[in-house]
Amino acid sequence: MNPLVALAGVAAAGAVAVRSIRLDARRRHEASAALERALAEAGYTSLGADLSWLPVGPFASEILRHEAVFRVVASDAQGVRRSGWAHCPEGKPAELVWEA
Repeated sequence: MNPLVALAGVAAAGAVAVRSIRLDARRRHEASAALERALAEAGYTSLGADLSWLPVGPFASEILRHEAVFRVVASDAQGVRRSGWAHCPEGKPAELVWEA
């Protein structure tokens, strides 16, 4: 293989990777904002939220489609803590599912 062709391929792949990282950072920020809005509308305050990378929980198929899914711990106005999941599809409101 021609070394210049190989170098061009590596450069193109690098450019795509940088673009993907930027988009991921933007999507993560938007998803976090959607999560905070959904919690506030439901009367909860976030105590912690971790982006889920493994396909587990009620939104496993959404994780496989690279959509933002968070593992959430929140409290209500009385201080009662709840754990659950939040699916934050791009451009749509977050969906909360609480554990029993």
